Amino acid sequence: MVYVNYSKENKNPAAMERLGNPEKLGFPALVVLSPSLEVLHTQETSALEAEGGAVAHDPAKVLAFLRERAATR
Repeated sequence: MVYVNYSKENKNPAAMERLGNPEKLGFPALVVLSPSLEVLHTQETSALEAEGGAVAHDPAKVLAFLRERAATR
């Protein structure tokens, strides 16, 4: 897993292009890469947020997403 910064001050255009421009979905976004760094899947993360109005991601939902992606590669 790699964190890539995207902000007003640092839009990281080369990294965003290489990752398939995930900023078009909004942030945070998850980009799943193959071992050869091919973009396999990109997803915005609102579906992975905790329920009840908390502004956080639900660890169980994130783990399920990662497991699902690992199973389809």
